[in-house]
Amino acid sequence: MITTLDPARLESSCFLDVSGRTYNHVYDRAAPDFSSLRVLSMIYVHDGTVPRRFPPATRGFLYFHPDEQNPLGSQIRFCVTQNSDPARGFASGHDLMYGSGYVWHIPVAHVTKNPTLRDMLLRDGLIDDTLLAHLRDKHAAEILHWV
Repeated sequence: MITTLDPARLESSCFLDVSGRTYNHVYDRAAPDFSSLRVLSMIYVHDGTVPRRFPPATRGFLYFHPDEQNPLGSQIRFCVTQNSDPARGFASGHDLMYGSGYVWHIPVAHVTKNPTLRDMLLRDGLIDDTLLAHLRDKHAAEILHWV
């Protein structure tokens, strides 16, 4: 369970250990009814149709990584660290990688399909209504492109 994705407001209770897991469900402890509000399901990577397990020693923090040049390209990333203190963890940590040097991430565009994630990012001021409207427009345009 986590309370935020804002790196400046992370607490040691947001520290996650996903080592060896295929799926990891993350809940918003700050939500009014956190027991039923899953923020997201983390999957390391799919090889075709088979999900792979997170690597050993995959401990750390989920956090929002803004793209200042292109806010539509912002991401949720996982900072790998062995230190549950967020300040020390980020100083000594690194982003989770997969494949040949790709940063593991969840695109911010997922907020159009995930109301709990959207609400958390809005509540924490990490996204705003303008960005949300752009994400919805982009999602609608992608759907129309495939129709």
